[in-house]
Amino acid sequence: MARDGWNGDVLERYYCEIKTGNASFERSQMETMRELATEERVLKIRVLIDDVPDQYSLRIREVEPDRSQEE
Repeated sequence: MARDGWNGDVLERYYCEIKTGNASFERSQMETMRELATEERVLKIRVLIDDVPDQYSLRIREVEPDRSQEE
């Protein structure tokens, strides 16, 4: 959840799938995330960590719903 400060109001709610390194998102995970994304905000997060770092980077992408079956 994203809040306005530590104990503030909830601004947004996200469902997240987090992977490290080169681990891949399985097909069933992607299908589930896309289905949930029709009603909720879903993020894919990849954390890139080398050794035991002083710092690291991560990539966050919002999952789009699968609209191919909509009329």
